[in-house]
Amino acid sequence: MIKINISQTAINEFKDSVLANFKSDEIENINKILKQKLKDFKFNIDLEQLITLNYDKILDLNDFVATNKIEFKNYFSGLYENKVTQKIRAKYVSNLDISTCPYCNRNYIVNFNKYGETTAQLDHFFNKSKYPHLAISIYNLIPSCYTCNQRKSSKDKKIYYPFKESFDDDVKFKIILQDANLKDNNSINLDCDIATNYEKAKNHIEVFNIKSLYNEHKDLAFELLQKSKIYNESYINELIKNYQGRIFGSKSELFRLITGSYTDTKDINKRPFNKLIKDISQQLKLF
Repeated sequence: MIKINISQTAINEFKDSVLANFKSDEIENINKILKQKLKDFKFNIDLEQLITLNYDKILDLNDFVATNKIEFKNYFSGLYENKVTQKIRAKYVSNLDISTCPYCNRNYIVNFNKYGETTAQLDHFFNKSKYPHLAISIYNLIPSCYTCNQRKSSKDKKIYYPFKESFDDDVKFKIILQDANLKDNNSINLDCDIATNYEKAKNHIEVFNIKSLYNEHKDLAFELLQKSKIYNESYINELIKNYQGRIFGSKSELFRLITGSYTDTKDINKRPFNKLIKDISQQLKLF
């Protein structure tokens, strides 16, 4: 849902760690294969460059491979499983500094023990059975929760590419009130408005079943509706007057205490449902 910012340090560490699992003759052999099969491609690509290939060059490469019917499966099959170890995957997720699945913002993806085990899976944005040459390309590896990885699978629908674009810019969640009952969360439903990139946003919502899954957690939105009646403007001002500087440092910190979400877009991936809570809070004028 939210764009992932990847640092050069994370890229270099991933690349160096993966290359360290290759023997020199393996690298030499793969580079020969790449040189032979991609001899007419507009860029020179060796294994190191393939690992760090950016999105635009990935698209160019995929077009070239498809147009020329180039087969890579026999040479790249198994590289991900054999060279990108669990420890490398966990460190890669850790270096991205995100805590929730970028596809759904619903489930945590965190490293949880010293052996490098992680609750995150790495989704191949371009499916590795169809695009085996991208099996260990860092910009093709999207940390995701198990549910989203399984739902996306090999689907070819155009969805948001987390290293380049953000669902947050185009879609806003909202409460639909069924009645005025503030004691029953069944009095509301969740929906969303798509402002731009309609087809891509619609595909993303359908592929990851966002609307249905979020409505299973509409109690979060219902609590915000209740809080909007409690934390009116005068009460907010009173809290700021009495506690700013002692319990919280800024107005945004107070809103985080009230809503349980970060208000800054760059922090949305820190907590599950952060986007939902932010959007609903804005709708209800909680901040």
